[in-house]
Amino acid sequence: MNNPKFFFHVLVFIILLFFLILGIKNIYFPSQKVLKQHPREITYYFNHYGKIKNIFFSEEDEVSNGSILVRAEDDTLNKLEKDYFNEKRKYKLLTSALINSYKNGASDRAINNIKSRKVQSEKKLIIFENKIDELKAPFELKYKNEFKGRILKIFKTNKSSFIAREPIIIVKPDLPFYSFNKVMAVFSGIFIIIHLVILRLSSK
Repeated sequence: MNNPKFFFHVLVFIILLFFLILGIKNIYFPSQKVLKQHPREITYYFNHYGKIKNIFFSEEDEVSNGSILVRAEDDTLNKLEKDYFNEKRKYKLLTSALINSYKNGASDRAINNIKSRKVQSEKKLIIFENKIDELKAPFELKYKNEFKGRILKIFKTNKSSFIAREPIIIVKPDLPFYSFNKVMAVFSGIFIIIHLVILRLSSK
């Protein structure tokens, strides 16, 4: 029993047992601190009441960082977006008109006039884009995680109403933390069995 190899295997067994227990704990019984750092599920909701405009995914769909999950209705935002698209259409028409004016040999005065209108249209587009970006944040639910996720549950449909903090959608992030702990637990368990056999043989 004073065999150094025997005590070495006992030490290895204890270390492996520790990693097995740690892996099982992190997978099935994670602490609140672990869940905060590595959430199994993320529930999305709005901080105000309103109506759903668009749900962009279905259950089981994969989402990536920055994906817009849901957009809520807002009259001011809808009007701004409508004005933006109208101005964008106008800008494209002015661009085409400027190209054609060069091709057709229009006067400098006519070309400068189109250029001036195009510059003004471009400025308006930038203003619209900035205003839309400022307004849309409270009316969008966006997935923000460096790892991809999967839509687990959707509680609402397009045009349905919601109240503040009512769950709209749940996403399950594909976090390597839990995969790593699962692998660690499995391999620790396998090596524990191997070392139990070795310990049994060493004790004879």
